[in-house]
Amino acid sequence: MKHITKNIDRLYNIRRKLFVSQEFLEYKDALEYLNVPETNNFSNIPRAYQDPNYLFISNYMINPYKDLYRKVRAYANAFEERINGCLEYHIIVHPFYPLFRHCNLILANSMNCDYLHIYEEYEAKIFTLLHSSTSNIILFDTPDSFAMYTHKFFKIGHIKKVVFTSHSKGAPLKGENLTIDSKSCKMSICGCYKNDCINDVIMYLNSLKQDYNCCILDDITLSRPY
Repeated sequence: MKHITKNIDRLYNIRRKLFVSQEFLEYKDALEYLNVPETNNFSNIPRAYQDPNYLFISNYMINPYKDLYRKVRAYANAFEERINGCLEYHIIVHPFYPLFRHCNLILANSMNCDYLHIYEEYEAKIFTLLHSSTSNIILFDTPDSFAMYTHKFFKIGHIKKVVFTSHSKGAPLKGENLTIDSKSCKMSICGCYKNDCINDVIMYLNSLKQDYNCCILDDITLSRPY
């Protein structure tokens, strides 16, 4: 029991950073509905998963989620740069997804393999990449995760482009697209989850029919905690 309590406290402290943004406060209720709430009782899953309209919610097709998507797209447009001339890009997929959606699974897996420790090591590498001045980053993220946290990394200046995805898949939302002037470049892909959303992103890149050399950075990639 002591071990479980310690892990709950660790996870609570790791997640605190997700709930301090003042940028999209008008969507606070919607963001709480789409994610695990800020609490140290992590048996809950996002309430949106059980909504009969989840298909529409997950694709941000109905309000207030549709308005949230429009708002974060406008925010991203103000920071994005034209992508050209680079030989290598780092594609980060849903970098903090476990903290938003799968706290219960993190704790359950930490009983056996200490998935929480694995996550902490992974997150440290993600932060290093996001702060690296040599990184040319393309971010694939959900509108709600972006609103709650990842929008802050645009201000650092290393994210060149964001492609918004559905709530629980790596496939881009309708109207989202990725245009790169360089027809031949290396795409180094990391994030969450291997064999899930990252596969969706690779399928999307392949559909663009460009000569992209895609590789997965295994040391900065998480598998889903089952």
